[in-house]
Amino acid sequence: MSQIPIPPPSNVICQQNNQKKKKWTTKEKKKLDISSAKAFPIDQRIDWSSIKSASISGGNTSTGVIFVEPIDNEIIVLKAGSALAGEIFGSKFAKLLGLLSPSMKLYEYLPKDLNNIEWLEIKQSLSDWAIQNNEPMVNIKVNKELDRAFFFAMEFMEGIIHLESLMQHQDDNEILHDEMILKDIGKMIILDLVLNNVDRLPLNNIWQHEGNAGNILFSNIKKKLVIIDSIQTSIVSEEGKVNYLEKVKNFIKSIRKSTIDNFNENSYINDTCNFLTENCGVSFNVEHRKFILSGVLEAIELLRQMGQYNKLIELKDEVDKLKTGQDWADVWRISVDSIDLEFIRNIIDLLIGNEGM
Repeated sequence: MSQIPIPPPSNVICQQNNQKKKKWTTKEKKKLDISSAKAFPIDQRIDWSSIKSASISGGNTSTGVIFVEPIDNEIIVLKAGSALAGEIFGSKFAKLLGLLSPSMKLYEYLPKDLNNIEWLEIKQSLSDWAIQNNEPMVNIKVNKELDRAFFFAMEFMEGIIHLESLMQHQDDNEILHDEMILKDIGKMIILDLVLNNVDRLPLNNIWQHEGNAGNILFSNIKKKLVIIDSIQTSIVSEEGKVNYLEKVKNFIKSIRKSTIDNFNENSYINDTCNFLTENCGVSFNVEHRKFILSGVLEAIELLRQMGQYNKLIELKDEVDKLKTGQDWADVWRISVDSIDLEFIRNIIDLLIGNEGM
């Protein structure tokens, strides 16, 4: 997205002009320990001018999020992107299926509200901190990613284990054989199908890609799968929608051929297990695959219990109402309108057996 041309309030400009030219300095850094950190409440006001540290996930400016430590050993996560409404909707929908997904808080550009300049304060404070602490990559990330009309704070999930890290930490491998984790993986399959979330599992009969292991996380503390980056992806063309719905039909036909007591090989569950094994070295036997199937069936039953799809409308309304001020260049409206409830409903109908209605 291009830079927002509307200038900040005049009093902020004056403050900026009065500051001396900033220089990169060498300063002893406080290392941010993600593994032992706690979650800072995202609904609590932050003094951005006195943050303790900041870092970028993955160590580069092109991908990832910004970890911010407002007070010692407590973290929030900042993220921007072009599909924020779809991602917030996906996070809320994941919770309906009993999955663990971080809560989010929207920060928006409010040019006419001089009493609410937190959007600008966040960017300036993080940039100042990066310069003072000789963190040019953080500064680049802030100026590049947060220069948007909207970005959000995301709840930090404690005790996170990345799928790929299990290869190096054999002690944590057993988490993937935990019954609840395996059922969550089954629910995640249904979540991604409903949202058409293309950036996670390489289910060969649904999406043709190599998968994204970075979007599969676990909480060793809560013994739960952690769902991030669950973006609802709409399909514009009618032909594309028909093709996708046909794939969903084939999926549910395959699932119906198996029961927990009479388990048959299932290509979708096999694709999931093979992908997990390739990225962490953990193998899955028949009992493990039955637990994944159980999670799939539980998620389908939860979809059936939603009834009349009113909950979908409520979720979309909740997302829309996160914006409280002026919608710069219709950015938020476009993002919210991209959440295609009719398409989602058609997918759910197929999964719960209402395709004839």
